[in-house]
Amino acid sequence: MAWEAIECEINGTKISGHKKGSLFTVPFIGAIEIGNEISVGSAKFKITYVVNVGNRNEIYNLTTKEIKGGKSKTRRDDA
Repeated sequence: MAWEAIECEINGTKISGHKKGSLFTVPFIGAIEIGNEISVGSAKFKITYVVNVGNRNEIYNLTTKEIKGGKSKTRRDDA
């Protein structure tokens, strides 16, 4: 799986970054914390781990978990 260039929104700020599965790399935009949400298109992710790479306030590496929609899917019965 390769890194994918993305546009996302964190804490109301739209930024460009990269995504690989549930991992994100985004520019430093201030306070990003565990529990914040990332929106990429219609998908939403909850941040579970944050790394300020090298403590240089340049790049964040974020580990996330996708937030599934609360809607249940209807079941098809082939009766």
